[in-house]
Amino acid sequence: MKKNKMFIILGLLCLMSAGITYYIRDKEIKKVDKERVSISKLVERNDNNIDKLSFVNIYVTPYMIADYKNDVNAFYIVYDNNYYSILYMNKKEASKITKEMVDNGYRIEGVTKAKPNGIEEYGIEFLKKIFESHEENDGHNHDVNEEDYEDYFGNIYLDATISKYANYTIYNIIIWLFGIAGTVFLLTPIYGKIENDNYK
Repeated sequence: MKKNKMFIILGLLCLMSAGITYYIRDKEIKKVDKERVSISKLVERNDNNIDKLSFVNIYVTPYMIADYKNDVNAFYIVYDNNYYSILYMNKKEASKITKEMVDNGYRIEGVTKAKPNGIEEYGIEFLKKIFESHEENDGHNHDVNEEDYEDYFGNIYLDATISKYANYTIYNIIIWLFGIAGTVFLLTPIYGKIENDNYK
């Protein structure tokens, strides 16, 4: 009986520790999230530092411009009502973003990464299509080439495939360990009782 009581106490302590760690981790994440700067602001400032937490509020569904063979992710161009940005995200997730979702702005979070080689060609090709439609309306020539790429997109892109929890591995491990240990401790007396009942 005393042994079972000890298991229950240990189980509750472990689960409580998991809950406290979860709370601390989420508090840290919320604090960091407040410090995120939009990717368009970083490009505007010419801040090309990589591995910065960033985000984009899109008002048009993502437009795919390039992907790697057999890759579940792809490069997209997104629009935040002021600027175009390069986004790298999961294809399935991107396909789920509907017009209704972006009407009032849809936030995508990620980490800044250095632009890959060759992306300029696809970015400029997209801009040419956009400017061609503008030329038909306003009659002005909006000629762009690969040298203009950085003026529009900078040297970075937003990688949305990296989880916001990726930088909190220690917290995640502690949560899982305490959670599993707590569950095992709580189930042990129940399992023991079932075993004893079977032998009666």
